[in-house]
Amino acid sequence: MAGHSFVKKEDKDMYKIILPQIETVYLSQLEQRLYRASMLDVYGYELVHKSKYTWEVITPDGKKYVVKYKDGKLNCDCPDAKFRAKIYADGWCKHTLFVLTKTDLDDVIAVSILTYPWLTKYLKKLDEGGR
Repeated sequence: MAGHSFVKKEDKDMYKIILPQIETVYLSQLEQRLYRASMLDVYGYELVHKSKYTWEVITPDGKKYVVKYKDGKLNCDCPDAKFRAKIYADGWCKHTLFVLTKTDLDDVIAVSILTYPWLTKYLKKLDEGGR
Protein backbone atom coordinates (compact mmCIF):
# COMPACT_ATOMS: atom_id res chain seq x y z
CA MET A 1 0.00 0.00 0.00
CA ALA A 2 2.97 2.29 0.48
CA GLY A 3 3.10 3.69 -3.04
CA HIS A 4 -0.60 4.28 -3.53
CA SER A 5 -2.40 7.59 -3.35
CA PHE A 6 -5.23 7.74 -0.90
CA VAL A 7 -6.38 11.24 -1.81
CA LYS A 8 -8.89 11.61 -4.61
CA LYS A 9 -7.31 13.44 -7.52
CA GLU A 10 -10.43 15.39 -8.47
CA ASP A 11 -9.18 18.78 -9.65
CA LYS A 12 -6.52 18.85 -6.94
CA ASP A 13 -2.83 19.29 -7.45
CA MET A 14 -0.86 16.35 -6.14
CA TYR A 15 2.77 16.33 -5.08
CA LYS A 16 5.37 13.72 -4.26
CA ILE A 17 8.73 13.71 -2.53
CA ILE A 18 11.19 12.62 -5.22
CA LEU A 19 14.68 11.79 -4.01
CA PRO A 20 17.54 11.72 -6.51
CA GLN A 21 19.49 8.52 -6.98
CA ILE A 22 22.35 8.08 -4.54
CA GLU A 23 25.33 9.92 -5.86
CA THR A 24 28.21 11.90 -4.46
CA VAL A 25 26.16 14.50 -2.65
CA TYR A 26 26.74 16.20 0.66
CA LEU A 27 23.57 15.82 2.68
CA SER A 28 22.51 17.63 5.80
CA GLN A 29 21.63 15.55 8.86
CA LEU A 30 17.97 16.09 8.01
CA GLU A 31 18.43 14.92 4.43
CA GLN A 32 20.29 11.84 5.66
CA ARG A 33 17.33 11.09 7.90
CA LEU A 34 14.98 11.57 4.93
CA TYR A 35 16.93 9.06 2.83
CA ARG A 36 16.95 6.49 5.63
CA ALA A 37 13.20 6.95 6.13
CA SER A 38 12.56 6.44 2.41
CA MET A 39 14.11 2.97 2.72
CA LEU A 40 12.07 1.69 5.67
CA ASP A 41 9.86 -0.48 3.46
CA VAL A 42 12.99 -2.33 2.31
CA TYR A 43 13.63 -3.17 5.97
CA GLY A 44 10.12 -4.55 6.49
CA TYR A 45 8.17 -1.50 7.66
CA GLU A 46 4.59 -1.22 6.43
CA LEU A 47 2.52 1.89 5.80
CA VAL A 48 -1.24 1.59 6.27
CA HIS A 49 -3.54 4.46 5.36
CA LYS A 50 -6.23 4.78 8.04
CA SER A 51 -8.07 7.95 6.96
CA LYS A 52 -7.51 11.06 4.85
CA TYR A 53 -4.73 12.43 7.09
CA THR A 54 -3.89 9.46 9.30
CA TRP A 55 -1.40 6.66 8.65
CA GLU A 56 -0.12 3.77 10.71
CA VAL A 57 3.51 2.70 10.41
CA ILE A 58 4.08 -0.91 11.46
CA THR A 59 7.64 -1.92 12.31
CA PRO A 60 9.08 -5.35 11.43
CA ASP A 61 8.60 -6.45 15.06
CA GLY A 62 4.94 -5.38 15.07
CA LYS A 63 5.08 -2.02 16.87
CA LYS A 64 2.59 0.48 15.52
CA TYR A 65 3.02 4.24 15.34
CA VAL A 66 0.31 6.64 14.23
CA VAL A 67 1.21 9.59 12.02
CA LYS A 68 -1.42 12.32 11.70
CA TYR A 69 -1.56 15.57 9.83
CA LYS A 70 -3.03 18.18 12.16
CA ASP A 71 -2.63 21.91 12.66
CA GLY A 72 -0.29 22.27 9.69
CA LYS A 73 2.16 19.54 10.71
CA LEU A 74 2.65 15.80 10.52
CA ASN A 75 2.87 14.38 14.04
CA CYS A 76 3.86 10.92 15.22
CA ASP A 77 3.31 9.21 18.57
CA CYS A 78 6.73 7.50 18.62
CA PRO A 79 9.35 8.28 21.30
CA ASP A 80 11.74 9.76 18.72
CA ALA A 81 9.17 12.35 17.64
CA LYS A 82 8.61 13.36 21.26
CA PHE A 83 12.29 13.69 22.19
CA ARG A 84 15.24 13.38 19.77
CA ALA A 85 13.54 14.56 16.58
CA LYS A 86 12.57 17.84 18.23
CA ILE A 87 16.21 18.50 19.11
CA TYR A 88 18.06 17.05 16.14
CA ALA A 89 15.68 16.87 13.19
CA ASP A 90 13.43 19.89 13.18
CA GLY A 91 10.67 17.68 14.63
CA TRP A 92 10.74 15.08 11.85
CA CYS A 93 10.94 11.45 12.98
CA LYS A 94 11.54 8.59 10.53
CA HIS A 95 7.87 7.65 10.56
CA THR A 96 6.65 11.09 9.42
CA LEU A 97 9.36 11.16 6.75
CA PHE A 98 8.40 7.62 5.68
CA VAL A 99 4.82 8.81 5.16
CA LEU A 100 6.06 11.77 3.10
CA THR A 101 8.26 9.63 0.87
CA LYS A 102 5.66 6.92 0.24
CA THR A 103 2.47 8.94 -0.18
CA ASP A 104 1.16 11.29 -2.85
CA LEU A 105 0.61 14.57 -1.03
CA ASP A 106 -2.31 16.87 -1.65
CA ASP A 107 -1.89 20.63 -1.74
CA VAL A 108 -2.81 20.98 1.96
CA ILE A 109 0.18 18.92 3.12
CA ALA A 110 2.47 20.25 0.38
CA VAL A 111 1.85 23.85 1.45
CA SER A 112 2.46 22.97 5.10
CA ILE A 113 6.00 21.73 4.36
CA LEU A 114 7.06 24.77 2.33
CA THR A 115 8.79 26.21 5.39
CA TYR A 116 11.35 23.39 5.29
CA PRO A 117 13.76 24.20 2.41
CA TRP A 118 15.80 21.02 2.96
CA LEU A 119 12.61 19.06 2.28
CA THR A 120 10.77 21.13 -0.31
CA LYS A 121 13.64 20.96 -2.78
CA TYR A 122 12.51 17.34 -3.31
CA LEU A 123 8.81 18.22 -3.61
CA LYS A 124 7.60 17.75 -7.17
CA LYS A 125 4.18 18.41 -8.63
CA LEU A 126 2.72 15.30 -10.20
CA ASP A 127 1.54 15.54 -13.77
CA GLU A 128 -1.79 14.16 -14.92
CA GLY A 129 -0.18 10.77 -15.45
CA GLY A 130 0.75 10.60 -11.77
CA ARG A 131 4.50 11.04 -12.23
